[in-house]
Amino acid sequence: MSRDMFLTSSILAPMQRRQLAPSKSWVGVDIGRSALKLAEVEQVDGFWKIIQMQYAPICQSGVWSSRHLAGSVLANELSQLVALTPGWKHRQAAAILSLSAADYRIMNLPNSSVDEYEEMIYQELVTEYQEDVIFEYWEPEEELSDTNDEITSLMVYSVAHSNANAVGTGLERAKLNCRVLDGLPFALSRAIVMADPAARHRSTIALDWGYSSVVLLFLKDGIPFYTRLLRGCQFQVFLEMLGKEFDLDERQSWNLLRSTLAHQESSGEFRSALNKRLKPIVEDYLKMVSKEVTRTIQYIEANTRIARSEHVWAFGGGALFRQLTEPLAETLQIPVRPWELRLAEKLDSPLHRDLVPLFGPAAALASLKRWQ
Repeated sequence: MSRDMFLTSSILAPMQRRQLAPSKSWVGVDIGRSALKLAEVEQVDGFWKIIQMQYAPICQSGVWSSRHLAGSVLANELSQLVALTPGWKHRQAAAILSLSAADYRIMNLPNSSVDEYEEMIYQELVTEYQEDVIFEYWEPEEELSDTNDEITSLMVYSVAHSNANAVGTGLERAKLNCRVLDGLPFALSRAIVMADPAARHRSTIALDWGYSSVVLLFLKDGIPFYTRLLRGCQFQVFLEMLGKEFDLDERQSWNLLRSTLAHQESSGEFRSALNKRLKPIVEDYLKMVSKEVTRTIQYIEANTRIARSEHVWAFGGGALFRQLTEPLAETLQIPVRPWELRLAEKLDSPLHRDLVPLFGPAAALASLKRWQ
């Protein structure tokens, strides 16, 4: 099993025992299925803020081929973004991959030694991937009551070795030194604690409402203990529903959303008619999402002893639209709060503030720096 350039378990170290070294912050690189997000952060007087952020849609760029990254195309895309921000070249970086190019699962295995766990996990993953794989696993502190004493439930996060190499090579060609390839549960956990330090001491839920996947993550004291991929709920499905109704491609559907749902204060007969056509599509899509979120929350509440979360932190494209988050909150009877972090003064504009929920993982990656 290869572990070079792969660190998913950084969040498991007690946060209060870690200190940041006095070095330049890292660049966080979120390689999504539909967009690249890069961020740089700093911590001042105990508060985190984003000081640089770059975003580029990659729907049509050819970065992805099935579940595999095209390293040369990724390098070109990253190079263009890095060049836009002075001082980013030759910096340390941490990266994360879309779950469309990675895998998260829970494995229920017979109680065994560490070496035996690693061998069982590796054999299952290699058989499925049909190539070498790198992975990390951990046993959550909070146990589910539907398991038995002879079985251990392990959370396993894995990436094909070819994809890990493509990330490292792509960042290197863009003049970034990839030090960490992190896992989504840890990046989301870190992002929540950055925004709300009190999350270290209570139960929390994160909803990563992404283009190619929707992930529901449960945290206990700031540490992930259960993650579920909500199949069929990804934001891409919503864009396809819009495209079918209005005869648009994905980019046009996204622009339609941004111009209508994000700006409801606009008036006019055309916008009113447009909203009437949008409403049933939004409702149908939200039914699918809310059903899966509700099922998962009910399962966790029935099988654990953790306290009910005060709210759900929302990340990704779905978190940008209150016309999605507010009805979901009403159905769940839990507030759904788009992830937020302070912005540097030069970024503090409505456009940048609106896009902050997209940058949670990238900001969390950038916060890693060099730990002492």
